[in-house]
Amino acid sequence: MKNKIFVIDLPTLRLDWIASEMPHFNAITKDWHRSSIEPAFPALTCSSQAALTTGAGPDKHGIIANGLFDRGTKQPEFWVFHDDKILSQRVWVDYKIAQKKTGVFFFLNINGAYADAILLPKPIHNPDGSMEMWCYHKPEGLYPDLVKTMGHFNLLKFWGPMAGIDSGKWIAEAARRTILKYDLDLSFIYLPHTDYAPQKFGPESDQFRIAHRELDGVLSDFIESIAAESPDVKFVVVSEYGMTEVTHCLKPNRVLREAGYLAVEMREGREYLDYKACRAFAMVDHQLCHIYCDPADAEEIKLLFEGASAVDIATTDPGSIGLAHERSGNVVLVAKRDAWFAYPWWEDLDEAPVWAKTIDIHNKPGYDPLEMFWDVKINGTSQDVNLIKGSHGAFPRDADQKAAVVSNLKGIEGAKSTAGVYTSLKTALGN
Repeated sequence: MKNKIFVIDLPTLRLDWIASEMPHFNAITKDWHRSSIEPAFPALTCSSQAALTTGAGPDKHGIIANGLFDRGTKQPEFWVFHDDKILSQRVWVDYKIAQKKTGVFFFLNINGAYADAILLPKPIHNPDGSMEMWCYHKPEGLYPDLVKTMGHFNLLKFWGPMAGIDSGKWIAEAARRTILKYDLDLSFIYLPHTDYAPQKFGPESDQFRIAHRELDGVLSDFIESIAAESPDVKFVVVSEYGMTEVTHCLKPNRVLREAGYLAVEMREGREYLDYKACRAFAMVDHQLCHIYCDPADAEEIKLLFEGASAVDIATTDPGSIGLAHERSGNVVLVAKRDAWFAYPWWEDLDEAPVWAKTIDIHNKPGYDPLEMFWDVKINGTSQDVNLIKGSHGAFPRDADQKAAVVSNLKGIEGAKSTAGVYTSLKTALGN
């Protein structure tokens, strides 16, 4: 294994906590480069991973959030993009052209990607409503072979109230086995563990520190096991964004409904958004909100949100904030650092869609962090927005909103941003 590169993507690694909370990783990387870098904007997983793998911004790669709204079909889609939705060339394509073997493990939006090895959760939904654990995989037989010795990947440990380090352990071990089996030259591995605690308990919480300690063992074991094969192996450990403490949220669809822009249809006594009839609706994502409407209504809608306590920026010109793409909303909102956006539009929970109290990341027109909390009183995921203590996505203005990189790859010290890490990977290909 000579001249191999392994990129480990972590949502919220804290540089200032490595020494105190990650002693094993700190020791391994004591001579490596460490620095804060500018995160991609929007500072969201899908946008960050698109920037990391293409070097482009959303005006080029087209990933304007974790969800997209198709103006043709009038339907939003979250977390289910095919690789062809990323409109800029991915770095693993360059490596494959150079006859290097590539792997991508649990990155979002990689179905159909031009890589040699791929793993991504893709549960099977049966007609009776039941679900079977499964993963999209490449090459043929990769996931079934892993299941024989590791068991199925447990999606319930990846997202929801039970999410924890067990999913990270499975991902890291599956990636390790695949990397060694197929002798991969460039691999990307996503370990989401440190994303949960800061949202649930806050970015300065003891639980967030504990999450770093739990990650320490998984991350260090992975690095050591791969490095044992060759001293020439290089690692790039990069975070996507930092979390900020939040104290309040705004529900833009409620505002639009009260102003007469939102349309709902009743089905079996429950309210669902009628996207085709809506004069405007909001697709929310942490601290970012895209509002889709008739362009003639955009300025009037912007005025509804200007001055709101949760809103830092309300604009009808997405290009002014780096989102000059046809997929962007006609109005875009960016939250203040202490606020976030929630998607609900109903007033009465009994009239909410059937999936409102469930873990359903695809039907909701927005990211729902409350899926991490189970409320026994309503026998479903909580509806209390006050439970959320941390968020991300807005423009980084302070050190705690920065991303980070820890690496022994030559030239990585020149990377000042997420896109800069991509440039270092491209440069390494030519060396």
